[in-house]
Parts: sequence; C-alpha cells; structure tokens
Amino acid sequence: MPNTLHSAIPDMSIQSNLSNIDYKSLVESGMYIDKTSCLELIEFFKCASLFRPKGFGKTLLLSTMRYYFDYKFENQFDELFKGTYVHDNPSPARNSYSVLLFDFSRIKPDVDEKVCSEMSAEAERAIKAFLDENKYELHEKIDYSTVPAMILDQLFSLVKLEHPIYLLIDEYDHFIDPLRPDQRSPGFLSNFFEIIKDYTPSSDILKRIFFTGTRRHKLGSFDIAANLDHYSEKYPVLLS
Repeated sequence: MPNTLHSAIPDMSIQSNLSNIDYKSLVESGMYIDKTSCLELIEFFKCASLFRPKGFGKTLLLSTMRYYFDYKFENQFDELFKGTYVHDNPSPARNSYSVLLFDFSRIKPDVDEKVCSEMSAEAERAIKAFLDENKYELHEKIDYSTVPAMILDQLFSLVKLEHPIYLLIDEYDHFIDPLRPDQRSPGFLSNFFEIIKDYTPSSDILKRIFFTGTRRHKLGSFDIAANLDHYSEKYPVLLS
C-alpha cells in the first residue's frame, strides 16, 4: 500500500535532527511518511522482534507504537493518525495498553559489570517515568539498587493496572560486543528476558512485547518472540 506524507510546512530545525525525533514531532512538522500498515502485523503477535542495522527507523517505529497502543493518547488518535493507514483501519487493540518503553541505546558498550549498572539505571529511569505517567505511587516500594531483572520483577509483582502492559525495548543488543562468542548475551540481559518470559502471555500484567536490535542473540531460554524479518516481503515498510 502506498506511503502517505502528512501535509504541512516542514520545520527545518527538526529536519536537521531526525535522530532525536519521535512520531508526534514528525507528524506535527508534516514530515512523517506513513508506514503504519506494519502495525497490523506487529499486533498479530503477542511477542515479536525486529532486527535491522542502525538508521532503519526502529526507534521511530517504537515511538509510533507508543502513541498508537497507549491508552493515554486515545483522545489524540485523530490528531496523531489522521491520513494514515491505521486511522482508516483501526484495530481493537489501539489505545488499550499501558506502554512501558526501555531505551537500551542509552547504554554504552563496556565490561559486563558497568553495563549491568547502566542497564539498572535505564530500568529505573523507564519505570519511574512509567509510574509517573500512569499516576502510580510505587517508587518507595521498588529497590532500584539491584540488578535489572529484579527491578522489573518488582514492578510486575506490585503494579495493578486497568490497562495491561505493552513492553517495548529499543536496541536491546546495543551494548553487546559483536565479537562475543556464539552470539551469547550477558547473563544479566538473559535474566532480564527470563523475567519477561515468566510474566507472559498468561499474566494479566504483561500482555505484549516488542523489541528491536541489530541482530539476534541467545537470551537464555527466552525463545517466544516471532522474528518479523520473515514477513518483510509482505510488509516492505519494515525494510525502509
């Protein structure tokens, strides 16, 4: 299906800094080319992954998903998606989740101990933002000084939600050494995904997961994610 360009006068200051722009900013600037048709594929899977080199729009895709699936943007749906494929073909799942977004591109490659510490810091940042956005008073009940998996486990065990969580993880392998033997991930990252596996898909807390990266790595026994690379021929927007 053809791409659609939102009509507006582009903001050139935004154009020069696209790497830091989210979906809403691009729509408001008139610079977003519609690729929302791939959301119907993503929604088909409760757990999915997409692997592409840097610069292929993975971060923008997650930003688009956040505005489409998060219940907090329901009243802005027409404003954000008018003229796009999903506006004309909305799904029952739109604006029905509490989106929790982790951005692992913030974490610099280093020795495992330091990376684990930075991953805990990112977990703290993301979860605090999630709790604030959803007005949950749980900060004092979560120990952020522990390893990432335990921080996530505390959130899932404590939070009570009207809208279940849709977990998004950007650049999950950003800090993994490409020369690491057998493409194995660090233990703390595998443990993080083990917690995710424990809570899905039967949990009422965590209903959907989508994560991006540059390539597939072994994540312990976590093997439940569909690889959307296999569907890029039918959904070519995934390639652009």
